[in-house]
Amino acid sequence: MTKTQQKRKPAVALKVSTLSDSVLKAIRAKCPVISNGNAKGGVGKTTSAAHQIWYAAELGLKVLGIDFDKHLTEVFTGSTTPELPEFATASDLFTEEGIEKTIYQLDENIFFLPADHFMKDVDGIPFSEGIYTFPAKHMAALREQFDLIVIDSPPSEGNRQQASLLASTTTVVTSELNKISINGVVDVLTITSQLVTHLNNEAGNDIYQMPACIVLPNKYDSRRKRDKEFYDQLLSFEGLNITPLLPYRSPTGATLSDSKPVWKYRDGNGRTAAKEMKAVLNHIFNEVA
Repeated sequence: MTKTQQKRKPAVALKVSTLSDSVLKAIRAKCPVISNGNAKGGVGKTTSAAHQIWYAAELGLKVLGIDFDKHLTEVFTGSTTPELPEFATASDLFTEEGIEKTIYQLDENIFFLPADHFMKDVDGIPFSEGIYTFPAKHMAALREQFDLIVIDSPPSEGNRQQASLLASTTTVVTSELNKISINGVVDVLTITSQLVTHLNNEAGNDIYQMPACIVLPNKYDSRRKRDKEFYDQLLSFEGLNITPLLPYRSPTGATLSDSKPVWKYRDGNGRTAAKEMKAVLNHIFNEVA
């Protein structure tokens, strides 16, 4: 059974939202689990995951962030491996017991399972031991406590990446507009499909479901012809759910270092970046609802 720490300080309410009350109600009822991944690193996964957490909290949703990598932990705690021995960590999800300690609370609506010193050892455990299935098994208990769960996963194939895909109801694949990143989108879809098929064949029934997939085209530059060409390539994939384009803006690039969402920047470029980011987030939240 999991526990949460007592509330400490209130979050600042978001005054304007284009999400309807029915969407927020649906999210609370379902508690979607969003994993953020791509087989390629540096595409903006952590930026997307952090903004999903910030936005959900400001909308009044009780959100749990889970870091299977290390970058999200640095954003929210100031360290890649914080010393929080009394609190649960993301690596606890890779054990049979699951979460037994108190979950760290950042503010009124944000709770967090940080990466820790043991996280780097998770990928070293043989695939045959099946620890990548543990987080999915523990997710049911967590979904009873939260309105939304957001996972940030590493790009490398291994137990952590596969666990995040298997535990999610929706995978957001953030992709730059280049060949390697788009191939990373295909890799994530292929890996997930093969994993679900393998486990269900072993079990003899459909225990695991293929998560929905949303692709986020990131760092778009309208002046680059190749960006338009690769975007058209994404659009050509049949049935692919694609968010609005997210152009590169300097405030968006600074958010992780400053540990604050892009809508906290008040200059003109910041307002434009905030509008674009919220269009992407509203698309994701509407879809998961």
